[in-house]
Amino acid sequence: MNDYVVAISEDPYVYKEDSGINIQENLNLKKGTRFELIKEISQGVCIHEPRGMVRIGDKHYVITLEPKYGWVLKREKLSYLNYEYSNTDKHKYASAVNNFGVTQQMVDHYLTTYVKEDGSLKSDIHRLNRHRDSDLVVFINKIVQDFVDEDMRQFEASTHSKFYLDFYLMLSLYKPRRSQRFQGKITMYKDHQALLDEKETAFKAGRAFSIMFPYLDAAQIGIMVDSYRTMFAPREFELHTSMESKDFVWAYKHEHCKYQDPDTSMTRKSLAVSCMRGSGFDHLDHHPAEFYASGDFMIVWLTTHDGFIGARCVVRLPHIKYSTYKKDGVLQYPFDYDVVPHIAAPVYGTCDTSINMIEEYLDSIGADRSSHFGGWLGAKVLALTNGHNDRYFGAYIDIEPRMLSRVGKYLIIDDDGDLSAEDTGGTVGNYYEYYCYNCDQGLDDYDQHYSEATGNSYCETCYYDIHTTCQHCDDSCLNEDIITAYRRSTRIRTINETPTREEYTLDMDICTDCSENEFVYCEEQDEHWRYDDVQHIEDEGIDVPIHLLGDSGFKETEDGEYTREGE
Repeated sequence: MNDYVVAISEDPYVYKEDSGINIQENLNLKKGTRFELIKEISQGVCIHEPRGMVRIGDKHYVITLEPKYGWVLKREKLSYLNYEYSNTDKHKYASAVNNFGVTQQMVDHYLTTYVKEDGSLKSDIHRLNRHRDSDLVVFINKIVQDFVDEDMRQFEASTHSKFYLDFYLMLSLYKPRRSQRFQGKITMYKDHQALLDEKETAFKAGRAFSIMFPYLDAAQIGIMVDSYRTMFAPREFELHTSMESKDFVWAYKHEHCKYQDPDTSMTRKSLAVSCMRGSGFDHLDHHPAEFYASGDFMIVWLTTHDGFIGARCVVRLPHIKYSTYKKDGVLQYPFDYDVVPHIAAPVYGTCDTSINMIEEYLDSIGADRSSHFGGWLGAKVLALTNGHNDRYFGAYIDIEPRMLSRVGKYLIIDDDGDLSAEDTGGTVGNYYEYYCYNCDQGLDDYDQHYSEATGNSYCETCYYDIHTTCQHCDDSCLNEDIITAYRRSTRIRTINETPTREEYTLDMDICTDCSENEFVYCEEQDEHWRYDDVQHIEDEGIDVPIHLLGDSGFKETEDGEYTREGE
């Protein structure tokens, strides 16, 4: 970048290079005279203001880079290329390079360094020690390879090489590394100017990957984020097992740790979608999970170091299965039996790490993890009566069949049973088509209120006790997923018979999805504000409501940025 200075007054202040700032040279320079800035001087005796060195004629002189001394510093903008090296008809693989900003000189140097005369890549391009965080680069390289579309893979080797050339060019520009200050974040330069200014920014992993790989879709970025967390920021859990009633309740009811969007399947489920989690059954005489404490099941669960639940799984214990083979209606082998191993329900977890850990434990004890139909047939659960005819306290059973029969003090899982365990309101049996998840009130189809957030039905009162409508997207959300946020608005008021437009702050209830996508958290105010109403402060990495910039001590600089006065 070629910086230069311009005289904005007649005969501006000029000093001899080796004379400090006390001896002024009278060079009779004219207003508008321009000189290339050789270097900036920021250290030395009696240097209290920014200074620079210029060449006038055949001599070097020192000037003070302040308008009051007759000089202004100009930074000449670089001319960036429209870089299209590896782009294809379907995807713009070079878009991240263009977004960063590269000059012809930068590209020429890179191609000369890593491309042979025949167009093939030099082996040096794969050297990991030239990157600031080689482990991160290995991870990114492996993940991104899975997302290079067929339009690139089916082409000749030279086209494929172009992708990797630009892939490494992108990495050499942004220079990503795992943040040492902010766990889980990725620190990198956001553009060429930031690189020149040596100003790094710590981004959340998803934002960093979106910047470096704009050609990937949201689902692919999500996979990268989950893999990144699993590899570089794995959680640590402690595994527990028990057959006690209180432990079943604890594993189901206690507060869970933060979700990290685990990979799911029929046997791997996110704890966030569990209809039986949390304290929603405190109004009942028995927690639904208590009915598993019959002696036929155990609970496997994980806790973090601070006691939060990371995952859980209900497992049927090994049992004896006698032969049921009959001939002409006569049991043929009444004393033959097999010992059936542990049979596990799906694992519910907060992240891949927690689900993987329970799956590894289940494999170590030889458990069947297929959750197949009939795996729990014949198992008994406790018959916890709740005062209704043919209704009992009990949990939704994850393995089919979900029918039960009453036998003494137990309920037996029975394909031909007359009691249903498909209800998620904390009871099993059949009476009404629906039961309120909170108060157990029987409901018909026309008076039940279904919650998309929990997957449960409620009576009208209970539904509106725990749900609030988001004032930004109009979705009905759980109260726990609603926060207070703010936005600026205008209104017309009549003052002294004169219509006057004024701005005011409007508070609103918004859901967490809107808070993450349409609003931003302002740390100093401890408030969420709409994106359009805040200013991002690059130097401090924070966001501040625009109308509070002055009150917070910020002042706009000549380049349009904001800095706090006195810093």
